[in-house]
This record gives sequence, C-alpha cells and structure tokens, in this order.
Amino acid sequence: MAITMTATAAEHVTKHLAQRGEGIGVRVGVRTSGCSGLAYVLEFVDKADEGDQIFEDHGVKIVVDEKIVGEPGYGQFVPTEPAHP
Repeated sequence: MAITMTATAAEHVTKHLAQRGEGIGVRVGVRTSGCSGLAYVLEFVDKADEGDQIFEDHGVKIVVDEKIVGEPGYGQFVPTEPAHP
C-alpha cells in the first residue's frame, strides 16, 4: 500500500502546518458516522500514534490511522485535489 499526494496538495499542507506553528503532516483515518457506519477523516497531526503507518510525499508526512491499515476495502481511498483551494 502506498499513499501519495500531488505537489499542489503538499504545498497547501506545508503552508497550513507553517501557519499552525506545529505538526508533522496529515492523518488519514476513519470515524463512526451516519447510516453507513464509517467516514474518512483528514486532519493535521502533531505526532504519530503507535501502529500508525507513515508515508511521505513531496516532503509531507501522511499518517495512516492504524484502524484502516490493512482493512479490506479501505485500500481504495483516493483523495483528489480540493474543488476550492
């Protein structure tokens, strides 16, 4: 499994991390939500938790929550460029 991001997305993340003044990258995770039961979460992360898987692309760390590492069906997560930067 590999997770990548575009150069444009990495620029946005790097800019926002600098404005926050802390953080190592972004976390991809899941949370309980609505009728389907799960929803993806994308948030800034200050430190990785034990069991998280860490990828790096364009100098930005992408931390994948241990709950979705290796779970069937979650390997198809493909974030795209934001519609409104």
